[in-house]
Amino acid sequence: MKILRSSAPGLFIKYCNRLHILENWRKNEQTKKQNEKNVKIMSTLTYFFAFIFIGMGYSVIGPSLPIFAKQYNWDIGALGIIFSLRAAGVMIGSLLGARLFDYFKGHKVLGILVILLGLSLISIPFIGSIVLLFSIFTITGMFETSIDAGGNTLLLCLHKEKSPPYMNALHLAFGISAFIAPILVALSLNWKDNLITAYILISIPLFLFIPFFKVPSPKIQKSEQKKKSISNIKNILIMCSFFFFYAGLESGFGGWLPGYSIKLGYLTENTAPYLASVFFFTFTLGRLITIPLLAKIKIQKLLLINCAATIFFFVIIILPTGIVGLWIGAGGVGLSLSSMFPGIFSMAERRLNISGKISGYFIAGASFGFMTVSWIIGKFIESVMRIFRL
Repeated sequence: MKILRSSAPGLFIKYCNRLHILENWRKNEQTKKQNEKNVKIMSTLTYFFAFIFIGMGYSVIGPSLPIFAKQYNWDIGALGIIFSLRAAGVMIGSLLGARLFDYFKGHKVLGILVILLGLSLISIPFIGSIVLLFSIFTITGMFETSIDAGGNTLLLCLHKEKSPPYMNALHLAFGISAFIAPILVALSLNWKDNLITAYILISIPLFLFIPFFKVPSPKIQKSEQKKKSISNIKNILIMCSFFFFYAGLESGFGGWLPGYSIKLGYLTENTAPYLASVFFFTFTLGRLITIPLLAKIKIQKLLLINCAATIFFFVIIILPTGIVGLWIGAGGVGLSLSSMFPGIFSMAERRLNISGKISGYFIAGASFGFMTVSWIIGKFIESVMRIFRL
């Protein structure tokens, strides 16, 4: 009995110590989970900010073309070479820039690329040479696509199987900024009759978000578990084909619509940018609507609906339906294309381990689309112009 009595306090103290250790462990686990949650939130916001700026850089080209044509005394159709040169930059960025995320800390790479993109964009209105202008658009294409591939890859690694709604929200951020940029161009032209104000407003905020890129980067998984899928060239080619047609249509419509409307005599240089804004507004609205839809509709079905709707509204644009048909077609095509890119990326994530290298292949497919489909749309517009003149 003595032994039991004397050992009872010791046992009680040991028990209390274990409870204290257990409580501390629980608190540490809770703190760890909270820290992980905070890192996820900050990382997701980082990608959203990055995509806001590449959206602005992307959509500002089309509304700027008529001003470049006047400034450099070039035909607006001939300036379509900007799309091809930008696509060449996209190709370089997709094959080289995207791989940086496999070897270096993703957020630091993202921060450097965003700063370089800002410096490139802010220089555009001050360039006096057409050759330098072409060079800058090639460089911006390289930076934008590197940010695009890196942002998509990092977000997929961060959220894994829960990524589809975040992926759509990421591209929603892109759509919002792509909607705003043409409006800034129109306001800048109406206020100062030049592009300087618009490009400064687009570029300067890039530097305000540098602190976000100090957030710890998610680890990009090496492609081991799904080695068979990655070695299956057929899967990768199918995904690249999707990106090829999607990117070509998106850049073609977004870039050529303002010039097309001016050539037809429906809009002026000051009002045509608003047509691009309608395209990107419905583009953004579609991505917002798609976020809850992805929980109910399979991605494959949604992509089929998008393809059918795109063809329908494209026909409305090319038929002689007047200015009303042009506005309806612009909005309809934007809505139809809206969820294709995040949808294809989410579908690819289920079949492949997405790394910077794999994302680079996808963006390379998209860059071929930029070059070829945009060029075809430009030639098609020229042929339509001849028919209308007849």
